[in-house]
Amino acid sequence: MKKGVIIAIIVILILLIVAGATYFIFEQKAMQEREYEIEKVEEYKYFVSKAKDETKFGVINAKGELLVDEKYDSVEIPNPSKEIFLCTNNEKNVVLNSEGDQLYTEYDNIELLQLKNVASDLMYEKSVMKYEKDGKYGLINLEGEALTEPIYEEIDTLQYKEGELLVKKDGKYGVINQKGYVLVEPLYDKITADTFFDDEEKYYHDGYVVANKTDNGYRYGYVAYNGKEYLDTLYNDLQRVTEAGNKDEVYLIVAENGRYGIFKNDKQLIETDYQSISYDSNVSIFIVQQGKLYGAIDLEGKQILSCKFEELDVKGKYLYTISGENQEVYDVNGNLTNISPNTTIVAIPENDEYTIRVDTEENQTNYQICKQDTPINGESYKYIAYLKDNLCIASKTGEKLGIIDLQGNEKSEFSYTSIQVIPNTELVQMVKDESIAIADKSGNIITEMENGQLIQKDNYLRIYNETDQKYISLGGQIISNKEIFKDNKLFVTIKDGKWGFEDAEGNIIVEPIYDRATEFNKYGFATVLKDGKWGMIKQDGKVGIDPSESDVTLQAEPQFISEYHQIQLSSGKAYYTK
Repeated sequence: MKKGVIIAIIVILILLIVAGATYFIFEQKAMQEREYEIEKVEEYKYFVSKAKDETKFGVINAKGELLVDEKYDSVEIPNPSKEIFLCTNNEKNVVLNSEGDQLYTEYDNIELLQLKNVASDLMYEKSVMKYEKDGKYGLINLEGEALTEPIYEEIDTLQYKEGELLVKKDGKYGVINQKGYVLVEPLYDKITADTFFDDEEKYYHDGYVVANKTDNGYRYGYVAYNGKEYLDTLYNDLQRVTEAGNKDEVYLIVAENGRYGIFKNDKQLIETDYQSISYDSNVSIFIVQQGKLYGAIDLEGKQILSCKFEELDVKGKYLYTISGENQEVYDVNGNLTNISPNTTIVAIPENDEYTIRVDTEENQTNYQICKQDTPINGESYKYIAYLKDNLCIASKTGEKLGIIDLQGNEKSEFSYTSIQVIPNTELVQMVKDESIAIADKSGNIITEMENGQLIQKDNYLRIYNETDQKYISLGGQIISNKEIFKDNKLFVTIKDGKWGFEDAEGNIIVEPIYDRATEFNKYGFATVLKDGKWGMIKQDGKVGIDPSESDVTLQAEPQFISEYHQIQLSSGKAYYTK
């Protein structure tokens, strides 16, 4: 081979390597720009306050000191850990700090961005605001630094997705993140989040259902969370099957000229040949309709049952079909079983050994727990439903409920009207008549209280009534208030049904003369109730607001910051007032 040719090949290889490396670096940088982190507010320092006798608002700090005079039509705080307050009078907005200085005067107008369908005790984006200049909008952070130029006709929050914003440019919508980076180019007439959810990342990995308007109505497409366009805007309808797949495995039901099909990411899994398609998450199967007949297809696009049945229903873990007078039951692989059409087999989550068998004959329904398809004993119930771990809810009469385990052992009385798992705990809440009980993961009653109310916090449960209260760890142990509120100096104590406060050694500091009391909050104030009126105790045990002189008569326990108490509005907004 000639030397010149060898040199040319080497040069080409070097160029390919450089091009590949450049592309890789570009892609990595783009992914880093797409990623963002939602700020966590660890400490609330600033709060909206309201004048006592007029509808004017200001700002107080965690000591109850008035920082911004209560003279504004509205005050909004995007992040209560930072001294940034949007104050409005006569529809004119100004941004103030705790000294009352006006900030960011270089912008024509600044507005907060209200979250939509986001589970948060805060109402706004916590790290950014939108600003207006020359009739267009841009994005700034809370330090006033411009994150985008004012190039958008609109900036709004995107439903379900904190940290992402819907923007309009040249009449078309796109999406940017809280850093100002473009996630979806502004090319569409409509964009919505697909509502995919997982326990760890919440809605962070939602993709985008995009649409453009045509003479024949909207046509829909799909853009993944990473910005890849899976489907162009060609379809009459499009929805994501959020119960199937994961962030990188997206199932999309699409409609084209009245016919439905399925895509897995950008690959067509099922042709658009069906009148309807629905998904059953219990058996991970699509039920499809052709003409007036039904069939079933699995997540890989394999036909489980052809479209030859007049009816096809999923009951428990099997498929029940009707064709003429013929009724048959199939398993999820399409195999015919010998199960009676009057019997339903319900799977136990993450347990292949046990099932719940439901038999219906002559309008009588009986439930049994089975192990490997065989009843564990001769006992049958009017109702059984899986609860958690090794436990089920059961009823012998069809009215009162109790708990049994998968081995058939009764773990509680059958006297309850409601039994449910307490979210994010190993515990079960049980209600009967006027009492409430808390049971552990084995069904054993931890505590029970007449006329009890239950409050769940991040690391404990509080169950209380007018004359008693108990604290329970999320693992199911009875614990004391002194174990939970370790930084407090005083703690609620109850004597003969009356509430007061004692110190860590058990010495009475505030005599138990009140009808109810709360522990001291993180700001150093406790709430007390007497004769239907709420007052406040300071952390040194002195009375800050005597209930007899108070006009606070709320049903719920109010939170105090000095002389201010919190009012929670149905809109989600809250303020403090005297």
